[in-house]
Amino acid sequence: MIFTKEQKQRKAFVAAQYRDPVPLKTPLRYSRGLTKRFHTEYQSWGKARQRAQGKSLRLKDQKPYQDKGMHGLWQLPLTGFAAFLSYMGRKPDTGDQWSVDRIDNRQGYFPGNVRWATIQGQNWNKTNHVLVTLDGETYPLAAWCYIFDLDYSTIHKRVQKGMAPEQAVHAGPGSKESA
Repeated sequence: MIFTKEQKQRKAFVAAQYRDPVPLKTPLRYSRGLTKRFHTEYQSWGKARQRAQGKSLRLKDQKPYQDKGMHGLWQLPLTGFAAFLSYMGRKPDTGDQWSVDRIDNRQGYFPGNVRWATIQGQNWNKTNHVLVTLDGETYPLAAWCYIFDLDYSTIHKRVQKGMAPEQAVHAGPGSKESA
């Protein structure tokens, strides 16, 4: 597949929304100064742990995460902050825009299924997302729609009607090939 210059830029933007963990060179042991030295990582770890343990509310009027099937998703060896930081490494950016993201939302927080992601990256990686692989690269349908400047609702309707996601994206914005 040949991408235009604009599509290449959009594709680079999509890829930049996710960062694989970069483990620290030497494993850490917990100390009091560790949480101060890595304050933003400590906050991200704490928030992810709260979500997994069902101790936080999504919105004021909603039930806790444990009522939504999220309970018990925190798995070893990421239970302690030192182990978490040793595996995940520093946030890609010192800003608060990066947080812990599960690659497969149906599974827990464990090595191989966690990464750093921006808010946009997490919005694209929801439980109800449709993964589409084009030319060996897999992104959510919404991300491919962004790359090709397609209307997400149009493409999503095609998929709901039975068209293969790859075909729906390739069909373009106003194609009559829709199912």
